Amino acid sequence: MPAKTLLRILTKQLWVSIVRYRSMFEKLRNMGRANSFINRLKTRWEIKSTWQVVIILIVFSCTGFSVLYVEKLVYDFLDLPKVNHWYISMLLFMVITLPLYNLLLLFYGFIFGQFRFFWNFEKRFFSRIFELMSGK
Repeated sequence: MPAKTLLRILTKQLWVSIVRYRSMFEKLRNMGRANSFINRLKTRWEIKSTWQVVIILIVFSCTGFSVLYVEKLVYDFLDLPKVNHWYISMLLFMVITLPLYNLLLLFYGFIFGQFRFFWNFEKRFFSRIFELMSGK
């Protein structure tokens, strides 16, 4: 085997192993970041356990997926046409999706045993919206 070919193979193997170990190092380093992210969420939401943060994030994700599915059904049921103007479609989206999202959030919060957290979350959310609308 020529020396150039052998050198090329060894160089390639070296780069493969460097990339592999670098990605492992990045994963280990990012685990610390994820842990601090969860700790920040626990502090912000005034929660004691990491498990509760995981459940709350699962509730948010289930609600997001469900609202996309149910929104299409509502649009089809109400027989709303596709609108070319972005501001009309945005208004329809907000009028239909916002209440639907909040109801589904409370529903999933109840199913996963976090209703109290999401009820307080909704109260804070709507108090901020009403403050914006009143111009305080």
